Amino acid sequence: MLRSTRKSSNSTWKVLIMDKLTVKIMSFSCKMADITEERVSCK
Repeated sequence: MLRSTRKSSNSTWKVLIMDKLTVKIMSFSCKMADITEERVSCK
């Protein structure tokens, strides 16, 4: 999912909006550093 963000410009950041349940699910699959490395900001 996160790697698909590479197709767009490197100067563009994405925002990933998550609720409490989604944060728990994402924490099992990747680290916050992995997300920001792909230029995705979490809110």
